[in-house]
Amino acid sequence: MALAEHFLRLKAATKNFSEQAISALLSHAWPGNIRELENRVRRAVIMCDGNLIAAADLELDEGTATKQDLCLRTATERLERMLVTQALAVSRNNISKAAKELGVSRPHLYKLMRSLGISGAEE
Repeated sequence: MALAEHFLRLKAATKNFSEQAISALLSHAWPGNIRELENRVRRAVIMCDGNLIAAADLELDEGTATKQDLCLRTATERLERMLVTQALAVSRNNISKAAKELGVSRPHLYKLMRSLGISGAEE
């Protein structure tokens, strides 16, 4: 969510995400990773009529929860995978910088990457 907020501030400092938009952002799988997120936010800023960006402006589902979505372990793993992947992309695969961005130690990030099946990166 921090990256979405960052992209929003870069594009339009006066706009905010609605609760539905936040839910849609958090529940989306993000197959395109950081570039897809940035493009969605950029388009939403353009499509938004007022100062509140709706899920429809992001062109994502509004985050309607299914039984599978309510599994905390699955949702946490999906969110962790998204955040680690995005932090690695922003840091250009520098583990130290990615760990700092995520607010965790390097050893913790390595452990998290192993548990999520994310390949290693350069120091």
